[in-house]
Amino acid sequence: MEFPVVSFDVFDTLIFRRCSAESIQYGVANKLGRALGFDSSDTKRVLDERHKAYCDVAKINQNNGLDFEAHLEDINYAWVKRLTPDTPDKWSSLSKLACFLKRKYEQWSCYPNPKITDLLQYLCENNHQLIYISDMYLGQDIINDILNRAGLLCYFHNGYVSGDHSLLKNTGRLYDYVLEDLGLTPEKLLHIGDNPYADGVKAAEKGITSLVIGEQIPKIRRAQFNTFFSYAYPSWSGCEAADFVSSETHCHKLPGLQFLGRDILGPVFSAYIHGLVEFCQHTKPDAVYFISREGLLLKDLYNTLMHRLHVDLPEGNYLCSSRLAASISSMRGYGLREISSKVVSNGKVSLRRLLKVLNFSEEELLHLARSHGVQDVDKEVSVTETPSFSLLVNHPVIQERAAALGAISRREFIQYLQTTGFFETERVLLVDVGWAGQISEGIQIALEDIDSPEIFTYYLGANSKAIDRIGAGIPIYADFFNSGRFEWLGSSSQHFVFLIEIASRAAHGTITGYKNGQPVMLDEDHSERIPEIEDDTRLAQLQQGIRDFMKLYAQYAAIKGSDAKSLMSYSRCVIARLIFMPRTNELNLLSSFTNVANFGSSDKAYFSTTPPLFPPSAFLTSVSKSLWRQGAVAMALGRIASLAYTVLSAPRVCRNLPNQNNLDLPAARKQSNTSTPLPPFEHKFEKAVLDKQFRLFTLGCAQSQKVSPKPPLYIYELLLLKICFGLSNIYLRSKGMNTFTADFISFKLLLGRKIYAALPENLPFRNFAVRCTKKFMSYCK
Repeated sequence: MEFPVVSFDVFDTLIFRRCSAESIQYGVANKLGRALGFDSSDTKRVLDERHKAYCDVAKINQNNGLDFEAHLEDINYAWVKRLTPDTPDKWSSLSKLACFLKRKYEQWSCYPNPKITDLLQYLCENNHQLIYISDMYLGQDIINDILNRAGLLCYFHNGYVSGDHSLLKNTGRLYDYVLEDLGLTPEKLLHIGDNPYADGVKAAEKGITSLVIGEQIPKIRRAQFNTFFSYAYPSWSGCEAADFVSSETHCHKLPGLQFLGRDILGPVFSAYIHGLVEFCQHTKPDAVYFISREGLLLKDLYNTLMHRLHVDLPEGNYLCSSRLAASISSMRGYGLREISSKVVSNGKVSLRRLLKVLNFSEEELLHLARSHGVQDVDKEVSVTETPSFSLLVNHPVIQERAAALGAISRREFIQYLQTTGFFETERVLLVDVGWAGQISEGIQIALEDIDSPEIFTYYLGANSKAIDRIGAGIPIYADFFNSGRFEWLGSSSQHFVFLIEIASRAAHGTITGYKNGQPVMLDEDHSERIPEIEDDTRLAQLQQGIRDFMKLYAQYAAIKGSDAKSLMSYSRCVIARLIFMPRTNELNLLSSFTNVANFGSSDKAYFSTTPPLFPPSAFLTSVSKSLWRQGAVAMALGRIASLAYTVLSAPRVCRNLPNQNNLDLPAARKQSNTSTPLPPFEHKFEKAVLDKQFRLFTLGCAQSQKVSPKPPLYIYELLLLKICFGLSNIYLRSKGMNTFTADFISFKLLLGRKIYAALPENLPFRNFAVRCTKKFMSYCK
């Protein structure tokens, strides 16, 4: 209570950054350079000119008897003068652009010290006057804005920033100015900051009591390391992006599923959507439609990233579709294609399920079956080995019914597409998570008799069946995983496809067809929908985590100007770690999720259950039937066993791979050749579904146990993945088979960052240790 006034440093005391200050300034230089017509390769030169401009302005202030400091506006004006000496008419506008970018990027990157609010509240309640003192060229106006957005400005009576006065804490002269302005004696002021010299030594020299807090030093070093290597190794930007996203929330406890959605699934979906944005920039579609129930989340992620990056692309639209609706709309009879869709979608294949889509009454179904020697319509049948079934399928009644239903469904589907403006375009992009291309194929077959736009499809993952469809003329593109250019880490998604599908599922029933130009959804009380509702609350938490990651990743991508590939390596590593070697808490969170076929079946299957260990045949049978085989093995035998299973399954994976070839990107479309993009189209139910998901998320958070987050990828886990990859290739070579490739992030860099961030401040010969670490960093580079 002896200190009536308490002052705080701002950065790394009141406010933390999600990335280093150098990354932010690099982003400003990159955008300013582009505005001047420079290429990205010129950014370093643009940044060098900024450093020179700072020195020019600071030296003028120093010659006027002030400190070697400058204000942001003066720096930026001198900066653009250096960059464009022959165009003085542009200096003012370019300087304002640089100031605007700097302010915006600082706002995005800054968040409040989670431990500071209670302290500020306590000091105010006990009648202490609070001020802040900062060595920073931004100026009080921008720092006030940052503190206000962080919810901290209300606690402060005043603020003093070196850039406004050209006086520094580092010289002690800013302290003199503050004491004089407030009419204080030094012993009445307590100062708190993180810099041992500026906030400690220089304050003490003025007779001010100071507290120096160094808890942020490891994190600052980690951010500096990220900045250094994200320029040298673009793939390392994924690690920097993950740190940018997780910085603030790693200080809090949140539901485990929300963390799982953010830290592991968030990078996967964000890399996929970023790749989609780049694909759209190349192909320039007139409309982007997100199909199936996964599309509602994907559409929001796309719009978030597109708007943050300020790219000129059409808004995403949600196209109500499903495998069921696309299959019916494309029917012109009942053959192998229609049958195989049902077989894939159901565990037990019976005549009733195979013919359910044709809407026969019980009497009609029994009559048809018995006339062909089938007495039990619920008995499991083999499509390829039951002659009576083959004869039955070719019956004119079945073929006519299928053709009639297909014609009606196509007419309704086309009417629905007309309401969305689909036929007003020339080039359309359909977007889905994947995997086989059934919906895309169904839509294109349904529209093959009419004049329709050129259609492309973009997937997160494309399996061997999708590659077959590509060969048949269906243009499908996939970057995260593509069986046509196999990559080992990305292939983990194929070992657990239901995780990606169900994690992005919207909280409404599947689309069963169309009526009067509107989609028809499965009722909430339908037997196929009821099992799904049990998971909706938890899925809302997963999806909120994915949205959290994208919201901040979009800011990071805008600041850094990074591309999709820079996040892809990191994303593949974390999803492979989850699927190939899951942790106990992840097994507990994910194993109880269920999958429902939604294709004439209400049967549900859990993602993973603990298989019996004995007899071994029962263990293998249980694992083979699991939707997540590595998860089942891990539940019974542990993480190392799940890695061993991955190694042993390598030959099976390799044998099932299609020929390795790439589908060339479609010809880039010149902007002058594009028609006017469609205005956004939104269904009446979309907002209601999103509101419902938010309520489910809120309910789930209230019911969930809060946990402290853990890094999504430890160093030893990356090492185990690399060992597993190496053993898989050794095993394949021993069998004379082709080996795999993998897109790992650098193990050396991950280890180097850990060492560099952990160096203690009071370490003897610390300078020597830092030099050795920087040598190691340079070696890695």
